[in-house]
Amino acid sequence: MFAVMQIYTIEEKFKEEYLKAMKDVIEEAMSMGCTFFDLYEDDDKPGTFIEVMGFDSWSHYERLRKIEPSPYKREIMSKMGTWIRGGTDGIEVRHLRGVEVL
Repeated sequence: MFAVMQIYTIEEKFKEEYLKAMKDVIEEAMSMGCTFFDLYEDDDKPGTFIEVMGFDSWSHYERLRKIEPSPYKREIMSKMGTWIRGGTDGIEVRHLRGVEVL
């Protein structure tokens, strides 16, 4: 199992629009083969969101990344640059791999 975690802060004035858009983003990711897509808001830092997306493997993730996004998803990605504090540079990305517990 492989997961990607993205952490970013949404400006308060865009929060409602962001949450509505994320519904469609999550549905599209799942339809493309993402094994799970969870969205969290940090209780200690309101407006800070954490996406955790699961994939069967690193190669599965890489294959999905190469698929051209839909026009709607491109539009949302463009808006995210405005919604996120610091723009797209404000996104912290982490790549996580499953660990076998002994």
